[in-house]
Amino acid sequence: MSDRLDQTISSLIENEINHVIRTTNAILKPQSIEAQNLYARYHSWIENARIHNHNLSNLTLGELEQFSVEEFDIPSFKQYVCMQLTEHGYNKNRFEQLMLNDRRHFEWDDQFDHRLDKYVDDLRSICRHSGIIAGHILADDLHQTQTELSVLMKRFNVTAFNQTDSVIGKLDEMESNVISAVEKLNQPSKSDILDIKPNFFGFGLNGNALYKQIQNWWKQRSGKL
Repeated sequence: MSDRLDQTISSLIENEINHVIRTTNAILKPQSIEAQNLYARYHSWIENARIHNHNLSNLTLGELEQFSVEEFDIPSFKQYVCMQLTEHGYNKNRFEQLMLNDRRHFEWDDQFDHRLDKYVDDLRSICRHSGIIAGHILADDLHQTQTELSVLMKRFNVTAFNQTDSVIGKLDEMESNVISAVEKLNQPSKSDILDIKPNFFGFGLNGNALYKQIQNWWKQRSGKL
């Protein structure tokens, strides 16, 4: 049975590996949920800079010299992804910042436990792989990007992390099948059939709505017989 330290280390390592997988998949799988979520964060992150640059474009040369304002550099989405892999907040070194942030999860006695040293080595290794992945992304080498991600996952025996795509894919297929069948029963509302529910996957079928649609269809059909 694992103790508190084992659980803490396992959770932190898993979180960082998942971060690398999700972030990398935003490039490797541009139609994935990871890509959509990260692009939304990117768009929000650059919004102020875009507004600033737009306002500058409406100023005259004299006004620009008077207020001493300059246009902001706005990184591309690819550059933003690489920043997420190698940086953390304002720190250009992700490993250093993670070490600072993660201190709050450990107790004073943990510093004398050899498992903490292994955690530091593992975290450093993950960040090193992240840096290599970022380099391949900037070079537009998707094959090497995928290869390096696979090396990282094999290094840490990742088999259960990042199942988002498969889960979402199955749910999308389920949604499509249900909606296709029910649309033949009096064109029901898609939002009524699929409902947000507080379960493991975040949403599921609204059985009551589905039953009501079938019931209405049967009544209409019976009336025509």
